[in-house]
Amino acid sequence: MPPPVSRSLRPGRNPDSDMKLSNEQKKAGFYEFAIGVPLNIGLFAMLYYWILPEYPGLDSEAARVVFALKCGALPVANIMIAIGAVALGRGTTRAIDPLAGAESRTLQIHIRFLQNTLEQAVIFVLASASLAAFLDGTTIRVVPAAAVLFFVNRFLFWFGYLKDPMLRGLGLSGTLYPILIMSGAALYNALAMIFQG
Repeated sequence: MPPPVSRSLRPGRNPDSDMKLSNEQKKAGFYEFAIGVPLNIGLFAMLYYWILPEYPGLDSEAARVVFALKCGALPVANIMIAIGAVALGRGTTRAIDPLAGAESRTLQIHIRFLQNTLEQAVIFVLASASLAAFLDGTTIRVVPAAAVLFFVNRFLFWFGYLKDPMLRGLGLSGTLYPILIMSGAALYNALAMIFQG
């Protein structure tokens, strides 16, 4: 018996058609890039330049790292609220048995949100603490601004996910990109420190 032919290699099928974005994926990209990114840049600028206060007494690296770790309370709050939603969803349905396969769609979203938030929160806390060591008493405001963005956008991600999975991109832009920027900045400074002294 011959092996099954891949869908993309079947006669008459254009393999490039599988690589094109669907309308749903285009909609997700619109919410993420056309709305989410500008919205979060504006929110970050407002927090950094006008809303957040000065933070005196953060002249040492240790003080700034501790400050960044304290800002990690916001991502932890996201995790705890998600744990509560999962626990409530399990405790009030047949899904109380995790092996029964009885999770509703809503509970599945809560579980995925919890897992994704936990993963991002760990990276956020590590990246912000690492970056904080390279900042100064003024630029340290990057960290609480990013923490507020994380806190707010995780809920936007969650609510969008519950309404329509393609809408979760709006909240994704305010968590993923700040994490990438902070991680990249920390890595750049770390490499400069290592190789330049």
